[in-house]
Amino acid sequence: MIKIVSAIIVVLVITILVLSFILGYIPWPTQHSTVTDVTTENTPAPPVTDNVKFALEITGISGGGFSRSVSARLTNVGTADTHNVWGKIEAFYQGTKINLSGSDNVQKDIGLLVAGNSITTDVTLSFSIIDAIKISQNGVRLVLTVFSDEFTQTFYYDYMP
Repeated sequence: MIKIVSAIIVVLVITILVLSFILGYIPWPTQHSTVTDVTTENTPAPPVTDNVKFALEITGISGGGFSRSVSARLTNVGTADTHNVWGKIEAFYQGTKINLSGSDNVQKDIGLLVAGNSITTDVTLSFSIIDAIKISQNGVRLVLTVFSDEFTQTFYYDYMP
């Protein structure tokens, strides 16, 4: 009997959440955000003699419900080529790490990034229903760490719907 009551309560809570989205009580942000501040933190990898540094520009965040599509441009602003470049994206809600697309982080391989060149990429981030509601109301902090054979650099972006 307790299991049946618990199951009914869970179904009711999910129904209320879905209806709240449909009726507009919980917003479905679909507009593109504007980029205000991207902050950076440098973490040197093993010492190298060449100048390697990255610049990141979040060109847009769109979507709603349980996922967001993030568009970004990564530029090698140093004077040396970077090899085996890849990025790791993590999300934090009020200081607590949240899962992205069912895992701890999302990784994106880039490969070689020649000095002075850029790469533009899109990544879709999926959230649980609870995290999606929190993000829709209060935003999220995205942490992108860019790794290469020569250098590691971390960028922070605070997204507000």
